[in-house]
Amino acid sequence: MRNRLRTEICRFNQQQIAQLNHAIAQLDSADAESSHAIAQLDRGISDLDHGISQLDAEFLILITEFLNLIQQMQN
Repeated sequence: MRNRLRTEICRFNQQQIAQLNHAIAQLDSADAESSHAIAQLDRGISDLDHGISQLDAEFLILITEFLNLIQQMQN
């Protein structure tokens, strides 16, 4: 009777360990996926920042050209 009980407890513990290991593997996978997603977002933000900087520069050029045209028209 005791041996049977020990066997059942051991089997139950092994099942619990297997479930915990599976849960840990899922968490590791989710962590890797979220890290990858964060890296992609960081790259996207960097690209957007670069694009905004380019637009700012182009806008300043256009404003300068516009002001030069106004000045030429006044002369």
